[in-house]
Amino acid sequence: MKRNIIKFTGIAMISALALTACHPDRVKEEIGLAAILSLTIKNAASGNCAISLNLGTLYSGAIMQAAISSTTTFTEAEFTQASGTSIGTGQNYTTYASVPYNVKYDAFIRGGGTYDSTARNTDIATGKASVDAASYLGIAAATCSAAGTTSGATLQAILDAHLATFTTAEQTSLGAVFTAAGGSVTGVRTAFAGGCGVIAGALAATYTAFGGSTATATAYQARQAYANGTGILACARIPRSSCTFTGLTTADRAAAFTSIVKAFDAVNNNTDCRKPNSDFSNSMIRGAFTGTPRNTIISGFTTHTYAFVVAHPTTDVVTPISEGSTFGNNKIFPETAYPVSPALSNISAAFNVAFPLTIGTTKQDESSIKYYKASNINLSQVDACEGLSLSGYGPISEIAIGSTNIANRKELTSTKEIAYAFSAENTAAALYATTRGAVQGTATATELDAIACNNSFRSKYVISQAIGGGKLPVLNSAISGDGGSTSNLTTCLYGGTAAGRTTSGSLLATTSLAGIGSCPAGASAGAAKFGDSGLDKLTAFPNNE
Repeated sequence: MKRNIIKFTGIAMISALALTACHPDRVKEEIGLAAILSLTIKNAASGNCAISLNLGTLYSGAIMQAAISSTTTFTEAEFTQASGTSIGTGQNYTTYASVPYNVKYDAFIRGGGTYDSTARNTDIATGKASVDAASYLGIAAATCSAAGTTSGATLQAILDAHLATFTTAEQTSLGAVFTAAGGSVTGVRTAFAGGCGVIAGALAATYTAFGGSTATATAYQARQAYANGTGILACARIPRSSCTFTGLTTADRAAAFTSIVKAFDAVNNNTDCRKPNSDFSNSMIRGAFTGTPRNTIISGFTTHTYAFVVAHPTTDVVTPISEGSTFGNNKIFPETAYPVSPALSNISAAFNVAFPLTIGTTKQDESSIKYYKASNINLSQVDACEGLSLSGYGPISEIAIGSTNIANRKELTSTKEIAYAFSAENTAAALYATTRGAVQGTATATELDAIACNNSFRSKYVISQAIGGGKLPVLNSAISGDGGSTSNLTTCLYGGTAAGRTTSGSLLATTSLAGIGSCPAGASAGAAKFGDSGLDKLTAFPNNE
């Protein structure tokens, strides 16, 4: 959400009402119009925003990432055809392995030359088979991590149920992946009889070959979310006027550049944000633009020039920054991966594979490019989060309900604070805090610097009259935003079955959404349907049917 959206909404309403007031027959109604205007502005700034996210998109993202990042799947010859250039003369890379993920991603999606939809679909199928095979191994990794210890018989039973979610053709494909790696589906199942010890024991080499226990557990949980059809319903005190797709996402890479440049200049121009050394501005650039391909022209800098920035009258060329790897490492994404949500990234970088965000009900495997740009997010304007039977608090483990831990739950962020959280000023404060290395609640010099910088930007932030105006309070404990003293979202899980939602909940265990449970029945009014099985009916909400 951007505060300008609220401001512009108010201006538009004033303009519309002014035209009415100027009509000769309406002159006597100016007093009434003033009252209507006040009420309209108030209503436009009221309400909350319900956001539905299809967790199956994490499976789709994993498939795309597996296909694109593998040099033996999306080969150098295919990349050359798709990009229309060679890695040497056109891309200025010494080896294909050094071509950054963002560059490969755009070439993969756009295609070109002999790299057509048929070739792309073949690569996607290969990537899918590798993710499916990893998910098979991930059963032990995920289950043992959550339970501590699990019997071999239990692991085998979970494995059998998981395998049943695949078609015969899919089972053949994932089996071929194990065969190529010198193993077999049957061999994995037999080894699982040994219980959790197989991860570091009998199957240790196999887990290493598939990226390790964490990677395979993530693949299993993502596949389960897709197979069961599980979604997250989140609600925030974002006014209904800003509860729009365009208001909550970054439309393209150019918009992302503009936002970062503005934040960069704001920090450099703010003397309250202490620069501890002469390289601080350089550090901000290097961190904020991670993922930007070399030779990319970024316009708009107004403060300073740097050793690694080639100065021009109106533009600067950013060169020696990390070009990143997969989505989880990047701040800047491929051009074809937008729209994105920085807010979603802030919850967990694991959500980055969900980009691009797309509204609607298109199934993950029925989009024009399979698993790319399928529907994964929908929004609903609601009167209040509490009206969906959701609490006015952020997520808290169900186990903690009724215990002394419930006192630690956080209230939902107020409208004024959430407006600041999504503002250009807070973007600058967060950039400073991240670059400074500040950690919330550490009582160190870096934290004190970040607190001072944040308070400075809080004092500069102009609160729209539509949401009450005034000034934000000074917070001597917040390095950005309100320091996490409140929760931006209240959340719950819906779709599929209760057992499936439990598995999906474990997928979120390492994020700030840890511990969320199933949605109450009243939340059905804000939860969106998606085309994928498990989220398409919702006739027995929160179950699918």
